[in-house]
Amino acid sequence: HGNKVGKYATQEEEINRQKQMTDMIEEAIDNYDPLEHRTMEELDEMLQEDGRGDDDEDAVVAYRRLRRQEMLEKQQGHRFDGIRMITKPEYVDEVSKAAEGVWVVCLLIEEGNVKCMKLMKPMGEVAEQHPNVKFVSIKSTDAVENFPKANLPCVLMYNSGEMKRQLVGLQAWAEEGRNPTVDSVESALRLAGPLRSAKPRSSSDSEDEDDEDEVERGPSAMGRQGRQSG
Repeated sequence: HGNKVGKYATQEEEINRQKQMTDMIEEAIDNYDPLEHRTMEELDEMLQEDGRGDDDEDAVVAYRRLRRQEMLEKQQGHRFDGIRMITKPEYVDEVSKAAEGVWVVCLLIEEGNVKCMKLMKPMGEVAEQHPNVKFVSIKSTDAVENFPKANLPCVLMYNSGEMKRQLVGLQAWAEEGRNPTVDSVESALRLAGPLRSAKPRSSSDSEDEDDEDEVERGPSAMGRQGRQSG
C-alpha cells in the first residue's frame, strides 16, 4: 500500500504542476500586450502606418511617451565615464537623441591626426572630472560626409538633442601657438555651455559672448562643408 500511496501522490503533484503551468500560460495570454516591449523606433513606425483606429493610435502614443520617459530617467540617472568612441550607427541615439537636459560633447576626429591627438588628451581628463556630461568621439567622415581634414578637430555640443555649439580647429581650445591643456579645455567648455554650471564664471556675460564670437563657427558652417549623417 505504501508504494501505491506514494505513486498516487506523485501523480497528483504532477497534475497540480501541469494545472499551475496551464493557469500561468492562460494568464500570460490574457495579459499579453503587443506594445509592451516595443522600442521607440518601432512605435514611431507603427504611428506612420495607415489604417489604424483612434484607440490603437492612442495606445501607441501612450507607450511611446512611456518609452521616452524611461529613456530620460535612465540617462539622467547615469554617470558617464570619460570619452567613448562611437560608430556611425550609434550617432543619432548617442548624440542627437540624448535625454532632456543632458549635454553631449561630440569630438569629430581622425586617427593619427596630430591636432586631434593634442585635443583628445586634455579633453579626456576633463571628461573624467565631469561625469554628468556625456563625451563621445567619432570618425569625422562617419558623422559628416566628406568632412574636410582642414577643419579637424571639430567639436559639436548638443543639449536636449539640439546642437548648440560647434568649435572648429584648435584655436578655440588654447591661446595661439600653445597646445590645449585641461584648464584651457575646461574654460572653453564653460564658455560654450556644457560646463557653465560646473564652476563660477570668471568674467561677465558680455565678455563671454565676445570670446565665443572669436572662437566659434556657427552650425551653418558644417552645413556648407558636408552633410550630417542621420
